[in-house]
Amino acid sequence: MKSAFLLLLSLAWVHAQTPPPAGALQWKETTVKLETLGRLGALPASFEFKNTGKKPVTITSIQTSCGCTVAESSQRVTAPGDTGEITLQYTPTGGPGVRYYHVTVQTDEAGVPAYALKLQVVHEPRVAMDKRLLVWEQGEPRKAKVVKLTPKPGDPIRIVGAKAEKDLFKFELKDGAAPGEKLLTVTP
Repeated sequence: MKSAFLLLLSLAWVHAQTPPPAGALQWKETTVKLETLGRLGALPASFEFKNTGKKPVTITSIQTSCGCTVAESSQRVTAPGDTGEITLQYTPTGGPGVRYYHVTVQTDEAGVPAYALKLQVVHEPRVAMDKRLLVWEQGEPRKAKVVKLTPKPGDPIRIVGAKAEKDLFKFELKDGAAPGEKLLTVTP
């Protein structure tokens, strides 16, 4: 009998717990997808919101998870019923792939946790390389290695040459089998 009583008490305690209060700012999207499409300069993105509460909401801070992303608000105080946006400037870093960056928005709303937003960045370079790194092992003959360069289908980019920062390598560029494809021969 004691075990049944204890079980009922613990179920009542779980049921009595309430989630933290929802904030007044309602976001059009909490995850925004950004495709770099091979661009290297700063790229814009934004999170739109509306104050659905009965009081003005002040944004007290905006923090991003990476120095590659700068965020700011269109306004610090948003009146009830008004809209606003958090704008981002993302500067691409690293190689191809999908990356996620977090934006944390703190407000003056009592008892409301920070808003967690996410920027999903798809970095697909305009030119694909079958090898991203060439390595010559110690003692290996200094023979040429080839990298196949293939522009993204439909992209008007043309590969016209290659240059090293220092004169440590010799480059030769030839046409490949597919349209626009190039074979880059690298010799140390």
